[in-house]
Amino acid sequence: MKKAAITSGFILFLSFQAIGQGTTGFEIMRSEISSRGAAMAGAMVAMETGLDGLFYNPAALGSAEKRNANLTYLKHLLDIESGFIGYSQPVKDYGTIAAGINYINFGRFDEATAFGELTGNTFRAADLQFTLGYGKKILEWMSAGVSVKYVRSEIWDVTSSAAAFDAGGLIYTPFDNVKIGFGIYNLGKTLNGYYDYKDELPLGYKLGFSKPLAHLPLEIALQVEKFKDSDLYLSAGGEFTISEMFRLRAGWTTKGADQRVDGNSDVLAGVSFGLGLRTSGVIFDYSMSSWGELGTLTRVTIGGEF
Repeated sequence: MKKAAITSGFILFLSFQAIGQGTTGFEIMRSEISSRGAAMAGAMVAMETGLDGLFYNPAALGSAEKRNANLTYLKHLLDIESGFIGYSQPVKDYGTIAAGINYINFGRFDEATAFGELTGNTFRAADLQFTLGYGKKILEWMSAGVSVKYVRSEIWDVTSSAAAFDAGGLIYTPFDNVKIGFGIYNLGKTLNGYYDYKDELPLGYKLGFSKPLAHLPLEIALQVEKFKDSDLYLSAGGEFTISEMFRLRAGWTTKGADQRVDGNSDVLAGVSFGLGLRTSGVIFDYSMSSWGELGTLTRVTIGGEF
């Protein structure tokens, strides 16, 4: 008999795929990869993010002056886990190249027949994405970059895959150190789908700006984004530099409205905060992102510059 995934855990997995994200597939292509970015609610398209530009804006790779490697772990809702590992290498006079792998492990689920009878077997669901990126400061006032990615998604014994690219720019304006960032994301195609169905890619656009304040060690960022089959979202974040070693971050996004379930904690949905430590080339970042009554996502990033 045809096997079917009917466990409540799998239903929740499907719900996670759909929360605030429309009907396209391959959600890993727009999942946050860094604690720093998550703490600022993803408002990073106009920030000098270095290696994290693989996800936020490949043009930001051009701001990297040192080699960088980092590892991020995310404890999601339920038993869903996610992570990212990446490396960037500046090449003198030629810009910066970078590579990264991120994954989402949705856990294991009980297998059942079409009549709801458990077979005693289990199956897994997972996504894996491999990304290569390049960024360079092409003018005194502008950086540009591009990244290419391959994604593979697995549920039970069937798989789906896709290939796409991102492209972005970062403009350094002469107005009080304001930076303007923009990008197009996930432009590509599904290579093969689940059985006869091919998911559409989450094609998206981002535009934003960042500005360090004149009399306060705080850089603020504002961003709007629009992905296919989703609403227009606004995100805002700030990074407060306490010292050369210590930073505090906070953010808020209108995506929180999609995460509300009429619970007491829904007022916090979309709010995030975190901290960062830099010492002797070692990087440690931590963030917490509230999904309101649904729970809190916690990320930890450990890396180094050398």
